[in-house]
Formats: sequence, C-alpha cells, structure tokens
Amino acid sequence: MLQGYAELPDDENSSRIIGAGKSIVIDSGLTHRVQNNGTEDCVPVSVE
Repeated sequence: MLQGYAELPDDENSSRIIGAGKSIVIDSGLTHRVQNNGTEDCVPVSVE
C-alpha cells in the first residue's frame, strides 16, 4: 500500500486493516474486496 488505509476481509469473514508501507500476499486466482473506509485516497500496488 503506497498511501492511505483499507479494510481487507479475509476467508473467515473477519477483516484486517492494511496501511501505507504494509504489504500482503494474496494468492493468484483469489478474489479480494479491499475497501477504502478512510477520508484519504487509498493507493494500492499490485505485482503479478
């Protein structure tokens, strides 16, 4: 994440907050629903 914060639901119907400077790995082929609930723009990065 380059800027902002976003909520990332996981497979167990719970969620976690990811923010600027943090990285996560989502397996290829999985669908994710990152949602920006903050007041600033959320700028994610995707590398395949």
